[in-house]
Amino acid sequence: MRVFAFSVLFIMLALSSILPAQGYKYHSYYSILAQSGLDVDRIRSVEGILIVGRNDKNIFVAADDISASKVASLGYVITKSSQDEIFGAPLDGYYHTWSQVMSEIDSFTETYPNIAKCDTIGFSVQNRPIIRVKISDNPGQNELEGRIQFNGCHHGNEKISTEINLYFMRYLCENYGVLSEVTSLVDNREIYFVPVVNPDGFVLNQRYNANNIDLNRDYGYHWFNESGASNPFSEPESRTMRDDFISTGYSITLDYHSTASYVNYLWDYSPRIVPDYYEVVNMFSLPYADSTGYTPIKGYDWYQIAGSCQDATYGLFGILAVTIESQMPGDPDPECLKNRGAMKYVAKLAGYGIQGYVLDSVTGQPVEAVLFFQKGSDPKWPVNSSALSGDYQKILSPGTYSVTAHAPGHVSKTFSVQVLADTSIRQDFHLAPSDSRFGMRMMCARQEYSNFSNTTYTFDALGPADGIAMSMNRQGYAIIDFGENFPVTDVAGYDLKVCEANDGTADSCFVYVGNTPEYAGTWIYLGKISGTDSFDISATGLSQVRYVKIMDDGGSTSGAKPGYDLDAVQGINQPNSIEEPVYPVTPGNVSFSLTGGFFSDKELLISNLSTETIRVQISIADVSGRVVASDDITAGAGTTSYSIKNSTLGREMTGSNIYFLIVETDFISESYKILLFR
Repeated sequence: MRVFAFSVLFIMLALSSILPAQGYKYHSYYSILAQSGLDVDRIRSVEGILIVGRNDKNIFVAADDISASKVASLGYVITKSSQDEIFGAPLDGYYHTWSQVMSEIDSFTETYPNIAKCDTIGFSVQNRPIIRVKISDNPGQNELEGRIQFNGCHHGNEKISTEINLYFMRYLCENYGVLSEVTSLVDNREIYFVPVVNPDGFVLNQRYNANNIDLNRDYGYHWFNESGASNPFSEPESRTMRDDFISTGYSITLDYHSTASYVNYLWDYSPRIVPDYYEVVNMFSLPYADSTGYTPIKGYDWYQIAGSCQDATYGLFGILAVTIESQMPGDPDPECLKNRGAMKYVAKLAGYGIQGYVLDSVTGQPVEAVLFFQKGSDPKWPVNSSALSGDYQKILSPGTYSVTAHAPGHVSKTFSVQVLADTSIRQDFHLAPSDSRFGMRMMCARQEYSNFSNTTYTFDALGPADGIAMSMNRQGYAIIDFGENFPVTDVAGYDLKVCEANDGTADSCFVYVGNTPEYAGTWIYLGKISGTDSFDISATGLSQVRYVKIMDDGGSTSGAKPGYDLDAVQGINQPNSIEEPVYPVTPGNVSFSLTGGFFSDKELLISNLSTETIRVQISIADVSGRVVASDDITAGAGTTSYSIKNSTLGREMTGSNIYFLIVETDFISESYKILLFR
């Protein structure tokens, strides 16, 4: 829940929701006869004043007596008010208790086991379960369908957020097989609910969790000491949500709060426009607002906060995210009904854009990758494929996109993909193995909170070094993951390279390594560097490291690219992970064969026993994983021959003469080790 002073709506929130970092103490509520935006600004500037709401005649504040007298000295009429006068009468019993929430969820899974599945994904401070419900036609399977998560009650006293989740769950379950729209939605989407993120706060009827931490300020993207904790992701509840975002791979999440009537879109911490602005606002927020009658608004323009769930969901994991603020009336059902149509719309939207699998071209096993999307000169926020299944999803507006998959231990690959309206396009990646190592997921990141002249993105630090960097700012840091299967291994000599992009200044940073993603976890200090430098991790006593923490040294304070310019973190001199391909592979009616001597020109023969023309992507990569030549051809029925000549392709090659030929269709992939020479 957030506050914005110029809203013409009456905003209700608990006092403890937004205590600032300075630690002011508020003792009373006051009503101030004031209306204009100028009045709001003057009142906000008084030290010790906290604006908690506004209607068309009054501004409502929390303050101590001294601060209230300062407001009066400015010429305003200020009168003391009761909590009930400002926040309304207490709830009248139409809301579920904790035990009733658990009972309701049990009834869904017991009555509708074919479409509803319940999991405990974590535990609160006081060991209450954090429950997630999945509704889909095959709830026990992970299918390549649009995935959406609805969650509620980050703040334990905002009970309407739980009710909206329960109401929509009940609606889907009771109308599956009855209403065609609901049946189609459940059959073609995976719809998840976490109705109570903060079980302890729910039971205690308080905003904070049992450690008195504001969970919606505890997430590790541009976190800045607003949660009450000393580090980001300090609480088991926020860590549970983080881990669920990573493991499940949603395309959209909606975070429900109370009590205003807003569709709050990215960012909360910054006035910058997000790269996915069209998708977040035009495809997502505006239709939701139109359906509910709520007001769409950027979080920063309403009330600036750092460390919110929606900022981290998008900034760390590439999942489109919006916060829904709704009123909390005595009877929750009308408010729940108001949201139902919009929730159906967003669940449909979750399946639009690009989706597919990233797989190893030799073994067929899932590959954990970071995928970048570019529309013309405009980048979109990247997403990661799942380590468990290799699948990925990205909501995109119609248009042509360049899509690149970078995966540690594999050769990168790029496709051009045409996205159509109101549907999904399948694009799989079969990546050839290589010995590459680089950071592919951001676990925690921060640039300086107040320096918005910095135009770089945190995701610029992911993938192989490319000269495009995350400028970290004076207070910046990043925790970067090499992935589950390709940590940096201790070998003879240097193992780890931290790369700074060249902007004319060699900036400095501190480098730490470890095998935990937690900011306050066990980290081993490697040293301070200036510019690009390499390390031997043998001094740490660790045989391998999965995570690297980079912290700016605080030496740079301003400009468009302040602080250390983190281009990439890379493993170097790593064990060769390339395996000899197993061939020929012959699924269905398509097969490949390679003729010609090892040192001579070669012919790729594509045998197509079907009557349909197929598309074949041909790529040649060097041993570092760099694609040095590629072609896209079609193969009709019968045998198609494609020449691979040293005389033509060889002139593009540098370094080693050993290369990999990767041949792919939509349903088969093969790799060959070849030798080319100039």
